Amino acid sequence: MNKLINVSIGLILLFAFSCTNNNADRQPDILPTISDEFNVQLWEHLSPNGSAFSLIVETIHDQECLNSVIRNEVSILGDNLAVNLNGIEHPENCLEGNAPAVADVSFASLANGNYDIAINILSLIKNEGFIEISPSALKIKLDTHDGIHIENSQLNRVPNNTFWGYIALDKLELSTTTSGFLEEIEILKDDFDFVTGEYGHFKVMEANAVDFEVNTIYPDYDKFIFKYSDEIEDLEEMIKEFREESDFENKLEIKVMTFEGLEL
Repeated sequence: MNKLINVSIGLILLFAFSCTNNNADRQPDILPTISDEFNVQLWEHLSPNGSAFSLIVETIHDQECLNSVIRNEVSILGDNLAVNLNGIEHPENCLEGNAPAVADVSFASLANGNYDIAINILSLIKNEGFIEISPSALKIKLDTHDGIHIENSQLNRVPNNTFWGYIALDKLELSTTTSGFLEEIEILKDDFDFVTGEYGHFKVMEANAVDFEVNTIYPDYDKFIFKYSDEIEDLEEMIKEFREESDFENKLEIKVMTFEGLEL
């Protein structure tokens, strides 16, 4: 079943009066204001074949199916991009529950460079601006934001040979165990300082401190991020040894994600 997007348009009437010799009334100014209907987020998909740029679009308001999607069309003509958001689709195999409808608007074929972009809602609203794709970052700037909210105007790209994750342990000796693991990382890692900012998959603060959502059954954990350009087998062997430590069998969790979108 399809459901068109409801775009709320409120009209603000501003009455301005001025005194003239003939006391003529001035016509009211009518300024349309459009409420936000969508969140738009820059995103970098990671894979062994390289990374690809996309826009993740979500409805601000929850829909009645967990698997609702936003119908969309993408046009790429030279350096001109257009994204048309055409409606919300609730599939016949609706998974009952409340969640935003989502669209992953792919621009995987785009090379580095500057592009003009228009984000259109139905045929009613157009937001124009530009996108910059560089080896280090993705940037978007729109002249207007009618009906949409830009979550992140700049997204740092994940550098090659980047690894991040966490170590969690269901033991009071957590600090001792994690410090041993992190010391091994210090020995293996490259000398590299990450640019602070949002990377989508994680956020980097000062001194290479990293933050991201952790999904683990254990209450205590340490996060890490590092760059490593030597043989991947050596890193995998180190992680394997810690995981197989008999003293912490079934009580230790180490998760390491890679710049290729894989998990070690």
